[in-house]
Amino acid sequence: SFSLIKERFKEGSARAWPAAVDIGTSSVKLLQLARGPGGEITIIALDKEKYPEPVPSDSISSQRDALKRIIERNRIGPKVIVGLAAHELQVHNLTFPPMSDEELKEAVQWKIIQLKPFGLGIEGITYDFIKWDGADEHKILVVCASKAVVSQKISLLKEVGLKAAAVEMDPFALGRLSRLRGSPAAKGRVGIWLDLGSAESFLVIERDGLVCFLRNLTINSQ
Repeated sequence: SFSLIKERFKEGSARAWPAAVDIGTSSVKLLQLARGPGGEITIIALDKEKYPEPVPSDSISSQRDALKRIIERNRIGPKVIVGLAAHELQVHNLTFPPMSDEELKEAVQWKIIQLKPFGLGIEGITYDFIKWDGADEHKILVVCASKAVVSQKISLLKEVGLKAAAVEMDPFALGRLSRLRGSPAAKGRVGIWLDLGSAESFLVIERDGLVCFLRNLTINSQ
């Protein structure tokens, strides 16, 4: 069935989206979707390449080799979407009194400077935040990542001839799956997402379609 889907893609009957690449702790995984002539969503590429066991201390070379083998087997690129794993993020739940959006941005920035995610100054990280309003306060979920880690992933893709169309955060990409159901989330609806990875797991809670809580878990599939 996968070969037939790929054949349709070669004939131009399906509009492909950029492939998603997951550089995990034990393997590299690939998924590419396309929208067919009737509007249906189909899988046109699905693959996985495990690292050698045990994983060498120079894991970057293992990731590079696995990526090369995957793109040799699959017709993808050059633009792909790459994910940031939960352990590559720092998440903070903050509360602020009512203020304007501009004041809120400044308040979040000053708080990040105080928190020093990953022990770095604000110039060494990239961050974004999600806001939802309480009765008389702003609830804020701030997500931070090291710029060095993001650059490393982009460089790794370049080494194998790929280009990052976007850098996604895995926990938030998982939380957004509910939007694929079509109808918007009911007001006050709470959803819980659990990802059990080989060496890392995390829990995501969403409310009203927005991720509002994230926590790494010690249990994993190993």
